[in-house]
Amino acid sequence: MNNKAIVNKPTAKTVRRSARVIITKGNGVHAPVILCEHCGRPVGANGIALWKRRGGPVYHAHKGECDRALQAKHGERLLWCRLADHIDDMRHNTIDAKEVQS
Repeated sequence: MNNKAIVNKPTAKTVRRSARVIITKGNGVHAPVILCEHCGRPVGANGIALWKRRGGPVYHAHKGECDRALQAKHGERLLWCRLADHIDDMRHNTIDAKEVQS
């Protein structure tokens, strides 16, 4: 299987680092998968999103050992939320007002 990471061209307003996302193919369906910043394995239902400050990079990790190791690497406690909530927030923030009215 040939998985390629999605890479966005950085602009002056984008953060320097983006989430590690790959596209997988199984049963004839292509699907995005978020990878853990610590161990590199797919993050599922027990995943969390972590960040230092507003406007900074967002990291994704498994809740527990992986998120503790990631926070230790950064030398401070990071803010976090459940991955499902983070994805809902991103979806909500990308909806155009015209789409909401229709």
